Amino acid sequence: MVLVYPNVILTVIPRPESPDALRASAFNRIENIWETFDKERKHYLATDDFPGEDWGYELRGSGLRGANLMGNSQRLLYTYRSVMNFDGFGEKDEPKMPHAQKHFGFLGAQTIDAADRTWLIRKPALEEIFIQPADMERIYLKLSPVGLFDAATQAWAGTDLLGVRDFFYAARQYRQSVINYFYDNKVFESRQWFSGDKGAADWSGLPQFSFQRDDINTNAKRAVPDVCLLLMINVVLFIVIFLIFIKTEV
Repeated sequence: MVLVYPNVILTVIPRPESPDALRASAFNRIENIWETFDKERKHYLATDDFPGEDWGYELRGSGLRGANLMGNSQRLLYTYRSVMNFDGFGEKDEPKMPHAQKHFGFLGAQTIDAADRTWLIRKPALEEIFIQPADMERIYLKLSPVGLFDAATQAWAGTDLLGVRDFFYAARQYRQSVINYFYDNKVFESRQWFSGDKGAADWSGLPQFSFQRDDINTNAKRAVPDVCLLLMINVVLFIVIFLIFIKTEV
């Protein structure tokens, strides 16, 4: 049965213990990072040279604004989301503008730093909760020729787990290049970051994302072990069937 239906293997192999404890521990550490971030954010507002602690600096232009912290323990995701989008400001808003821009420069850097520290916790936790069990299942599935064939074709096409991780690695590199662009051009401190009354922001220099799949030679090298195992299993099965046939004839 397992030779034809490899998923049957997954129903009989032992499953890892529930990762709830690991997930809860990782999320607790992540939550602490963002609680510290929120305290630093509020401390900045309380100690800067503008009266009050309004993160929007009492700007009353035509538009909208809002901010909140959100957590998702199942996905180990924690985010700070702030939105300010104004079409224009009045004369009373202009003296507040330098204070707001300085604050947004601070806030952008603090948000990125908290996100980077979060990733140092989230990445190994996701590896242990999802990637390691998936790797074990892939090994068990190779007990079946059908599973081996599936693994070999995925590796050859570049759609296996390694290929997917290559994409995410490229996405992480792109994220860093975008952040560097923001810092180099002081985007967070720019008025165009939150208002369109002084013209639209120029995003022409923003880095473009590109992902180049590994060439066929790299994918072939990844597929070689599974192909070799598949050939060996076929040879062994052929010999076994041939011997059974001979004995049956006798």
